[in-house]
Amino acid sequence: MRLIFEINAYIELKSRVDVIIYYLSINNDFAAFKKLYLFPTSCSWIGSELPLIQSKIDFLTELKRQLTEVSYLQHKAYINELIEETEKYKERTEIEEMLESK
Repeated sequence: MRLIFEINAYIELKSRVDVIIYYLSINNDFAAFKKLYLFPTSCSWIGSELPLIQSKIDFLTELKRQLTEVSYLQHKAYINELIEETEKYKERTEIEEMLESK
């Protein structure tokens, strides 16, 4: 199962969300959900990191939007935490990139 989600982390947004939603329809255990690889285990970029960070926020937002059942309340709260952490990281990165460009 781990390998499937390691690979899933590298495919396009909609398909990644679809795979996770399907998995949760079979096993909505919160502890198991927290162990899933939502993002690639490594990444690289040229220029600004901001588009990469924004794509993570977009992915998490779409995943949260599709978790509509009450049984996913813990999952959504966890995703909200991830979104907040990623948005804070984005703000820090914006400042760092502005300072580096001067």
